[in-house]
Amino acid sequence: MRSQYSKLVHASLYMATMLFFSTATSAHAQETTCGTKRPDPRSVINRGFSDEQIHLNRSGAIPIIAHVFEKNGVAIADDALVDEWIQSAAIHFNFLSAPFEVESIDHFSGEERQELSISESSDLLRKYNGDQRHKVHIIFTVSQPGMCGVTSLPPSTSQGIVVSVNDSCDVSVVLAHELGHFFMLQHTHENVGTEEAEQVSRDQDNCLYKGDGLCDTPADPTLSMNNVNNQCQYHGHAKDQDGKSYDPDTHNLMSYTRESCADRFTADQRTLVEQVYAYLVVDPNKRASNDISLGVKISEVFPNPASGDQPVTIHYQSKGSIRVQAFILDVAGRIVWSKTDVPALDGMGEVVWVPQGNLPSGTYLAVVTTVRGKKANAKTFFYSR
Repeated sequence: MRSQYSKLVHASLYMATMLFFSTATSAHAQETTCGTKRPDPRSVINRGFSDEQIHLNRSGAIPIIAHVFEKNGVAIADDALVDEWIQSAAIHFNFLSAPFEVESIDHFSGEERQELSISESSDLLRKYNGDQRHKVHIIFTVSQPGMCGVTSLPPSTSQGIVVSVNDSCDVSVVLAHELGHFFMLQHTHENVGTEEAEQVSRDQDNCLYKGDGLCDTPADPTLSMNNVNNQCQYHGHAKDQDGKSYDPDTHNLMSYTRESCADRFTADQRTLVEQVYAYLVVDPNKRASNDISLGVKISEVFPNPASGDQPVTIHYQSKGSIRVQAFILDVAGRIVWSKTDVPALDGMGEVVWVPQGNLPSGTYLAVVTTVRGKKANAKTFFYSR
């Protein structure tokens, strides 16, 4: 179950240039599903993220605004229950430096209708993000059977989460899963059945560049109530492309395991969430005075193409003496390298990346942003191993 517009990055944040997610629609037990799309990163390469970032509120918390669907004039859940769902999901993110806080709960009418489609929810999210930007919007609705949740990721004018309230969905677990998507986590069974699937026995190239892009999440054949019992034991017989039997993590919140079993993230998943949080969430109350309207632009990536362990220099221009952060991403949106809090002289600067490991040949993206994420710029370059 779970996200319709999400997916992305592997071991790091989704920096100023992409946020895309790949399609995955698998059935989960009582046929609860989640779809995820990955937009073409080139379509957002030169977008800044100032409009799409989440701003901490005055109490230093991540603000959540809940929107509750009314069916036949009656809210599908009372405010106390909605708050309980959110707080139960938030427990799984207590490693973040800021807590989630429900800022407000409002109700919207479906008139005579009994459910709200995903596309209609997307339209509502677009409206909410226009009216009240920089917050996490969550719609609680009644959607089509089988769909428990969906997430639309930043940068998007319709970013937010939609959760379906029905007897087949554990709302707090669904919400924790969708918040995972919001912070760029993928399904543990991502790309299963394709050449991009993770293998049971894999090297680093496979686990970093296949599946969910994380090495401490075991290969997953797509869990469900059909192959996970009430004791949270996997009893399926699926094998990977090498003919090896799967031994998945039946407790992972980003899997399709029984909802009663889903109760944890791995260390790599938590690290990715923290890194995405560091870019996505800003504290406007602590924004540096010289970072309010300043910009940064990459003038050159040299050499291009690059090869082997040859150092790559990102030359950039800035408006004012500011600090910046730099990233190298692959075409799938996975962060290969990052360097934060880099001082820059007024009008010029550079940062050097030395390729390491067994990076595959291909097109990469160099990204430079201001430390507070007010402005961002990116350039593509080619690297050969």
